[in-house]
Amino acid sequence: MTLTIENVVTYQEFAFRLDSQQILISITLKDESNGTRVTMNSEGFATSLENLKALVEGNKIRNI
Repeated sequence: MTLTIENVVTYQEFAFRLDSQQILISITLKDESNGTRVTMNSEGFATSLENLKALVEGNKIRNI
């Protein structure tokens, strides 16, 4: 399996793609009053496929 880093925003976001399955996964962090909210985009892979399509077509990745 090959992991390709797509985007890094220090202390905010880490996005990577798994070449073997063509899945884009994004992990975001957001400060909240009682801690940090962690969000991972991998739900059903529909959004990941939209992101992959945008990446391949050279469009902005909207769902990160």
